[in-house]
Amino acid sequence: MAESAGNSLSGRSEVCRTFTRSDAIRVNESSPREPYLSFTVGPHPLRRLVIKIWSHDQGWFNPEFKTGQPYANSHTWFALGIVPKRSNSLRSPDEPYLCEIQRNVRASRETRCRILEWSLNTPSDGQSEESEAHGWLESISSGSCVKVGVFPLASYPGWVNVVYQVKVELSGLQETRIRAFDTADTGTESSFLPRQIEARSATDQAPSRDPKIGVKFNNLAVRLGKRYDLTKSMTDFTTAIELAQKAVNATNKDHQNFATYWIKKHGGRPHRVRDLNHLALYLRRRYEQTRSVEDLTGVIKMMRKAIAATPYDDPERPDRLGTLGNSLGARYRETGRIDDLESAVQVFDRFVKRVPPTDPKLPGFLSNLGTWLATRFEVTGSMEDLETAIEVFQEAIKTTPDADYIGLAKYLSNLGLCLGSRSDQRHSTGDLETAIELTQRAVVLVSGNHPDLAAAYSNDLAIWLSRRFDQNSLIRAIEVSRKAVEATHDDHPDLAPYLSTRSQSLIKRYEQTGSVEDVTRAIEAIQKAVEATPAGHTDLAILFNNLAVCLGTRYDLFGLANDFTGATGAAEKAVEATPQDLITFAGKLTDLGVYLVEHYKRTGVMDDLARAIKVSEEAVMKDNPTYRAMCLSHLGNALSELHKRTGSKDDLESAIEVAQKAVEAASVDRDLGYYLMNLGSRMIEQYDRTGSIDDLTKAIEAAQKAMEAMDYDHIYLSRYLANLGNMLGRRYAQTGKKQIKIISSRPQLAANVNISRAEWDKAYDMLREAVLLLPKVSQRSLEQSDMQEMLSPTSGLATDTAAAGLNAGKDVSEVLSILELGRGVIAGLLIDSRGDLSDLRRAHPSLADTFDTLRRELDSPSQNNDFIAKIPLVNRYSLSENSRSMADLSMVNRRHEASREFNDIIEQIRAKDGFHDFFQPPPAESLMVAAESGPVVVINVSRLRCDAILVERHTIRLFEMPGLIYEEIEEYARNILSSKHNPWPLLEWLWAIVCRPCLDALEFTEPLSEDDRQWPHIWWVPTGLLSQLPFHAAGIYTPGSKETVLDRLVSSYASSLKTLQHGRRRQAGMLDDHAKQNDAILVAMEQTRGQMSLPNARTEIEEVRAVCPLLHLHATTPPRRKADILEHLKNCNVLHFAGHGESARDPSQSRLLLDDWETNPLTVGDLRGSWLQESPAFLAYFSVCSTGSNQGKGLAD
Repeated sequence: MAESAGNSLSGRSEVCRTFTRSDAIRVNESSPREPYLSFTVGPHPLRRLVIKIWSHDQGWFNPEFKTGQPYANSHTWFALGIVPKRSNSLRSPDEPYLCEIQRNVRASRETRCRILEWSLNTPSDGQSEESEAHGWLESISSGSCVKVGVFPLASYPGWVNVVYQVKVELSGLQETRIRAFDTADTGTESSFLPRQIEARSATDQAPSRDPKIGVKFNNLAVRLGKRYDLTKSMTDFTTAIELAQKAVNATNKDHQNFATYWIKKHGGRPHRVRDLNHLALYLRRRYEQTRSVEDLTGVIKMMRKAIAATPYDDPERPDRLGTLGNSLGARYRETGRIDDLESAVQVFDRFVKRVPPTDPKLPGFLSNLGTWLATRFEVTGSMEDLETAIEVFQEAIKTTPDADYIGLAKYLSNLGLCLGSRSDQRHSTGDLETAIELTQRAVVLVSGNHPDLAAAYSNDLAIWLSRRFDQNSLIRAIEVSRKAVEATHDDHPDLAPYLSTRSQSLIKRYEQTGSVEDVTRAIEAIQKAVEATPAGHTDLAILFNNLAVCLGTRYDLFGLANDFTGATGAAEKAVEATPQDLITFAGKLTDLGVYLVEHYKRTGVMDDLARAIKVSEEAVMKDNPTYRAMCLSHLGNALSELHKRTGSKDDLESAIEVAQKAVEAASVDRDLGYYLMNLGSRMIEQYDRTGSIDDLTKAIEAAQKAMEAMDYDHIYLSRYLANLGNMLGRRYAQTGKKQIKIISSRPQLAANVNISRAEWDKAYDMLREAVLLLPKVSQRSLEQSDMQEMLSPTSGLATDTAAAGLNAGKDVSEVLSILELGRGVIAGLLIDSRGDLSDLRRAHPSLADTFDTLRRELDSPSQNNDFIAKIPLVNRYSLSENSRSMADLSMVNRRHEASREFNDIIEQIRAKDGFHDFFQPPPAESLMVAAESGPVVVINVSRLRCDAILVERHTIRLFEMPGLIYEEIEEYARNILSSKHNPWPLLEWLWAIVCRPCLDALEFTEPLSEDDRQWPHIWWVPTGLLSQLPFHAAGIYTPGSKETVLDRLVSSYASSLKTLQHGRRRQAGMLDDHAKQNDAILVAMEQTRGQMSLPNARTEIEEVRAVCPLLHLHATTPPRRKADILEHLKNCNVLHFAGHGESARDPSQSRLLLDDWETNPLTVGDLRGSWLQESPAFLAYFSVCSTGSNQGKGLAD
């Protein structure tokens, strides 16, 4: 057989050996560290090792430390170690390095057999990652014979390791060398780095048995690493890693006796240890740039092998242990693997215990131990870990020389972090103040020469300053966090946490000041943080949770559906990204439950409420003291919603019980006021069910305590005061002399007491202030559906204000003006934004163009609304679609910015001569212009009183209607929606109580004849529930009767005088441009998927078609799909639709059912968004049942 130089032939045979010991012993913490069983490894390579252990511990322990994991908090275990040689010297032998392999089940007297198995010195492809024991065994299993022991161990008083038997089985391959050829070193070394690097090709081609090939690979890798430091060429760095790997592979083959360097403590370090260390350091550097977990795993693997082969007195051993421990901790942060965190703590804990106090590296290792103990506290909530971390950092500070100002700053900051965490747990202001002081010192130490460190410590300082919750500290926190962000590059791994801190500080300041701008800036910051964080990173759980909080805050402000969807989705992702054994998992579940409850309240979908209760109960079951009060309180809220749905007494009692537990669990919690107010709300619900004054008294007591627990400047203080005021008003109503029913909608609460006392001037002033705020809180950036959601709680506010004003004797013109302002808020904003700009364009064309651009942007619906509506709630914010989700939120942010710009441009226009009243509500006198074509009857409906306001061309007058009773209106409005409704009693009542008295007052007292060519015209403006009733059809329909509205005049409707005037202005343009457009779109839907047939729809359309020529209209019938209809609407005068319609809870989503209605419905919102007012001669006629009905709760006005 032909052979190449450096090759050899060998024969191999497998050798198997067994070692056993089976006598019982007991080992405690005082027992000497001696092996129970010893066995020899070597000289042939070890391929397989099996260890079987029969044992148990003392069988009991302190139940306070009990967990669900059987091996957690177990302090009896077994380890492998090299058995020291005996010596006649008086000096005691070095303590062996012990590598842990197994622990006993905690507190169990049951004898168990545990089987441990390792496959060694085999190719690693396809195998799972090596453990510490695996690396250690491989490091000693090739070379000289080594005596290894199985050591039983125990720590802490009372813990006993009871051992009955240990059996060890070894197998390996014995090699017989037949022939070998040595090779000469032909390489030369040069002092010139470029020439040395160019020699790589020669090195690659060197004989594989060259005994120095590993040294050459390593040297070349070091030089490439140095050139990378100069050039930052990733090609050089990648090549250096490849060469370092080759060096490791070469020494693995050629230095079979490398372990003897350690065992016999020869003077030089083995080449393999050096090569392993170099490769690990290169991989660590690349990880720090790429965040590759694969590189981090390589570091851990190499370092374990290097450490296992490094003597205890080697000066480089501490650095290697530090690299291993911190790499394990870093991999925990990347992956969330708890075992890596445990291993990191163990590495530093073992080393610190063996280091003398004078060792200069001790402070750094103490700091590392403290860091991972503090991290483990964050995972487990163990106060013991936190207290130990604090002690460790304090010791690190004491042992750090003043000259090491960088290290001292680090330890000060870390101690501050731990004290801040303890402050959160114990609500200790002393710990918080100390944390701020220490972190400030850290910032000062490094601010001159180390901007990166200064940014990091400034971020920590911002966190602690924001915990003070006073405005000055929050302002400072925001400024400090801003500087930290600005000092950090976009690709810096710490940018995301800095942005998150800034976001939280801004939200906390909003809670103090109510600044909406802070909320928008907070959302922008946290969005950037999420975008900057790679998928799978452990920080994503925190970032998604903070994003949910920010979006939820803005949703509370404006009710924007996109914000709610984003908040819910972010809360979902926060739960998904949080390990279930983390102490913060309960908080994440509770936050998700809050959003699910809110979604249920918006949609009525029972599945959302059921899931909310499920996740809230799961959060409570975690029984975490930090989050217990919050979890209980929100579970009570969810159960309250269930009670409202089912009416179950048990559900309400459960809600009260958990609300009470929440208060008890939060005795010193800063959110105690919130939990007390929730308890008060549950007791009010109980009072509503029982009528018991005791329940009402308990509710008031809880609300009063909530006020005492609240900061005076808290953003929600006014809300809680309103709730308390409502409770007190209800008690006054029940116990006072006057039994007046109190109105319960939130904007009216402040006036309730004055109303009940008949102090009408005070009540009117308070209610009027609330009405004047409505246009200010109705932001143009909101979608119409969101605006409806936000304004629905104010339903009835304007009509009650008008009624209170009339009771106070206010002028009817003033009352009408405030009624106009408070009703039709949404329509009013639309009319304003679509008003005529001709005068402005002539005088100030640039301002007109800017105004027009912004109003079109705000009037366009968000592009992602349809997409969001079509996917399940739990899937609306997937991590895989992170970029699109961020883009959607950016669109929302832009709408808020555009709204601010729109308000600014209006102020600029009003500053110009002749435009001071631009978009201002008209004075009362100008409202009479609405009656130029006929009188307008505004009927105000309130529980306080009902009246008609008659608007004529030259006068506005009050017409009292004492016979119009609110409760009767409720009854008729409820009946009219019934399929069994008999209309005649309603029409007669409406005629007798409302219509005839008004017509008589306007002197329309006689029926008209068919010969009268010019019939009078009246416009009805009903409010509240009256807007559901048919005024035009009111009358007595007995044979020969002329007592009907139809017999006296022509009726029309308007929602307000403002909309009526707007229509009149458009009518003028309609007449001017009548000849320009003369198309009529006719649509008949006699057959509609999923609906009953309408055979007469076609007949109706054909009759309309027949009269089109008489009206100079060209009839056209486009395809019956949404897109085609909207396209034809751009150039038509008339749309006549005969078919089915669907009236949703959201009026803006009421729809016409075309052929594609199930997938792409044509809604009112679509028609509004089509800017049909730019076609001035446009008329839409919908031959659809209940076209004018409004089933949206709270949207009648």
